[in-house]
Amino acid sequence: MKNANVMIALVLGLVLGLVIGRMTVQPDADPTRPPKGPEPGTADTSETARSAASTEHELFNADIEKGWFKGSDEPLVTIVEFSDFACGFCGRAQATLDQLLKDYEGKLRIVAMHMPMRNPGHIAAQAAEAAGAQGKFWEYRAKLFENPRALDRASLERFAGELGLDVPRMRRELDDEMHKEKVDAHVQSGRAVGVRGTPYFFINGRLLRGAQPLDEFKKVIDEEIERANRVLAAGVSQENLYATLVAHGEEAREAKQRAEARQERPEVERRQPSRPEFGRPDITNAHGHGPNDALVTIVEYSNIQCGFCARVRPTIARIKEEYGDDVRVFYKDNTRPGPGHLVAQAGEAAGEQGRLFEFMDRVFENRRNTDRDALERHAAELGLDMARFRAALDENKFAARVDEHTREAMSLGARGTPSFFINGRYLAGAQPFDNFKKIIDEEIEKANKLIDAGTRRQDLYAQILEENEKEFGGEQARAPTPPVRPSIQDRIQDRVRPARDVQKADATARQQEPAQQDRQDIDISTAALKGSPDAPVTIVEFSSFTCGFCARVQPTLEQLLREYDGQVRLAFMHRATGDRASLAAQATMAAKEQGKFWEYQAKLFANMRAIERDDLERYAQELGLDIRRFRIALDEGKFADVVNQQSQIALRAGARGTPTFFINGRRLVGAQPIDKFKEIIDDELKQGS
Repeated sequence: MKNANVMIALVLGLVLGLVIGRMTVQPDADPTRPPKGPEPGTADTSETARSAASTEHELFNADIEKGWFKGSDEPLVTIVEFSDFACGFCGRAQATLDQLLKDYEGKLRIVAMHMPMRNPGHIAAQAAEAAGAQGKFWEYRAKLFENPRALDRASLERFAGELGLDVPRMRRELDDEMHKEKVDAHVQSGRAVGVRGTPYFFINGRLLRGAQPLDEFKKVIDEEIERANRVLAAGVSQENLYATLVAHGEEAREAKQRAEARQERPEVERRQPSRPEFGRPDITNAHGHGPNDALVTIVEYSNIQCGFCARVRPTIARIKEEYGDDVRVFYKDNTRPGPGHLVAQAGEAAGEQGRLFEFMDRVFENRRNTDRDALERHAAELGLDMARFRAALDENKFAARVDEHTREAMSLGARGTPSFFINGRYLAGAQPFDNFKKIIDEEIEKANKLIDAGTRRQDLYAQILEENEKEFGGEQARAPTPPVRPSIQDRIQDRVRPARDVQKADATARQQEPAQQDRQDIDISTAALKGSPDAPVTIVEFSSFTCGFCARVQPTLEQLLREYDGQVRLAFMHRATGDRASLAAQATMAAKEQGKFWEYQAKLFANMRAIERDDLERYAQELGLDIRRFRIALDEGKFADVVNQQSQIALRAGARGTPTFFINGRRLVGAQPIDKFKEIIDDELKQGS
């Protein structure tokens, strides 16, 4: 009997052990995954819930399943943070987030998502995931943000040791890239909701960009708490709260956009070219079809999701056919984040291989099917290098360029699609062929007169832009440009925005623009100077690193400095005409700080199609600059105000295009022949003698 009792006890013990084990151990658990936050739930589709969740603000629903959660398990507000460990602004925001968790305890949760823009941010993100697999994600994350300049492999392993992690295990996981796929998934999630810089925050889906003050976060959070309470009062469960807040806000936004589109499209279609507007699109960052010395240049802003853009394709094809080498066409996308953005990137990837127009023709012919497989099929049918094409899409190689094209369209007032600038003259909508023909014929006649007057064909476009700006760019000849909806700008803009401040000053500058003969007293205190400081003649140059004519005129300036040695000095100043140009300008100022301005400037003008952030850093290294100091200057926008100030000086002096020169205050516009410069210089020397 005693033995029987022992056996029963053993059996009971075994059963209980199995039960407890089943309760405490998850056999299928993945130790590399973060502790899961509350399930996202399902959006409540009732009319009551939809009404309670409605908001005037644009919302974005990021995929946060793979994120790291911190804060309340039953939050009223969720902040999704996309950040990069190599970003100083991201580190600066952490104290604010910690304070928010304290101030809104029990009401707030934070979801951390990786958004490395490049290495070493990516390897640091993988290291954070490796630390998370050992239960120390948040502690390790704090270490990285405290040391954004120490993200090399040795430092990453040292931080792990300081936190008591299994360093050999982390080393193996980094060597095997065990966490790379997950970091890439975070990046894709960010791209899907329009993240193009860091830090980005989505507060119950509402975008807040940059390391904003605490009060800016609180303002949005307080409004979202009220909205969340309305939704809960409407009967939505806590489990489904977040999904309901984001989903129905998004539905409201899309309905509003559709209504606006219905109102805007007829107006676009009715707009006639009898009173064309004027704009200066940047053609150095776009793919073109036609010769460089064409008489007429057409820049098109289009969108694959726009039916009118598809409708105008035969018209553009007819223009190419009837006008031949007299016309060249540049194609740019004006698109929002989403499916159209991927198509735009694919077009740029095809353009990289010289087939943008053929590719986009295929896409427009099949615009109902623009998924990744369809895009790859079009590329393969055109005989593109598929490995290169796929890599461009996988790495979002051209995402920034697509965003830049969209920002440019907005700054020019081209809100709708399609929009065209014909030698700078604005034509909106899918107009009939005859409306294009009227403007093209006028421009060809104008071009031929300039050629007869001695203008070289390669200088035609710059000269015609100057002529057309005078004729069509004034306030009387220009129809009012409608304001850009903040929702579009908020979605696509990054930290660096000095160019926008210049655009805000443009209207005032137009009214104050001096006559060509007036002398201008230019403040050159922040300029880069070359030549004798005692020279009697000073040439002030306003240039942009995305302007081909600015590059073309540099040999002329060098020759002038040689021929007028001791008599002429050059003052170089920035007239940044876009975000790429602005960042490049800041890079030259960072080089100037280290005594290498002119060498760096020459690098940029020699490589105008390669001025992304990685390119700028590579040039700095090639010139032997202190790369750490250089990066900090760009990360912190150290010279953004200087570039902005110089650009505004240019506008006030009447330098609305590039290049523009002031020779002892006398204005000379464009990449002029050397004799044009000499004529003014000799006159100035004669007057001073």
